Amino acid sequence: GHPGVPFFVAAGLALLVAALAWRALPESLSPEARTPTPAPPPQARARGALAPYAGLVRALGGPVGPLLLLAFLSQGAFASLFGTFALFAEATLDFGERELAVAFTAIGLIAVVGQGALVGPATRRWGEARTAQLGLLLSGVGFLTVPFAWDLGSLLGLSGLLGLGNALLQPALSALVSKRVGPEQQGAILGVLNSYLSLGRIVGPIAGGALFDALSPAAPFWGAGALFALLVLGSPGWLRAPTAGAGVTPEPSRGPSNGL
Repeated sequence: GHPGVPFFVAAGLALLVAALAWRALPESLSPEARTPTPAPPPQARARGALAPYAGLVRALGGPVGPLLLLAFLSQGAFASLFGTFALFAEATLDFGERELAVAFTAIGLIAVVGQGALVGPATRRWGEARTAQLGLLLSGVGFLTVPFAWDLGSLLGLSGLLGLGNALLQPALSALVSKRVGPEQQGAILGVLNSYLSLGRIVGPIAGGALFDALSPAAPFWGAGALFALLVLGSPGWLRAPTAGAGVTPEPSRGPSNGL
């Protein structure tokens, strides 16, 4: 078929998901907790053009700051995979479109099964923090071992660790972020989280492509694996709940939401 067909299929699926979300997802904030925000005067709107971005920076100083940084770095590492995975497989394994389609489909299926069947039992047994650490560990192992793949089967097995790690990590991080603020702030802080995830999706492919060009096809995987190793080592402190006197983060200004 035409190389552009997958893009049209993805666009159609995205529109379908948007329509289903609009119709089916309930509002998480109760009517009692909703307060209308008055429109600011024109002078305030002019002065506040950069306020959303200042809110993103201020959020790093609150109790969710370490989690936002963790989300940005981990998402950037994952995004580098999708910017260089096809180039790596073509350069080292001589894969074409068919093999790459099988590999990406397998990663997606593993992520779906992981989120649908494993996240709930894992968080109930170990809690969100331990589940996030397990996701970081599996992701790091996956990135460090994918360069050793020698055929399609081995690539599917090793890259499956990436799909499973991401499936465990992202829901656990979202739950941890939402639990560190009050109910009236959850929508705003999850929007901030999505902004940092989107920023990771911008930076990751740029960094991965630079490593690919400057060093070797495997360099993006070594770099992402090293980053995940550092995140695993730092995760006990980053994922630790704030002390009782820390309070909740001030409500951040609404920044750019899920942004690509």
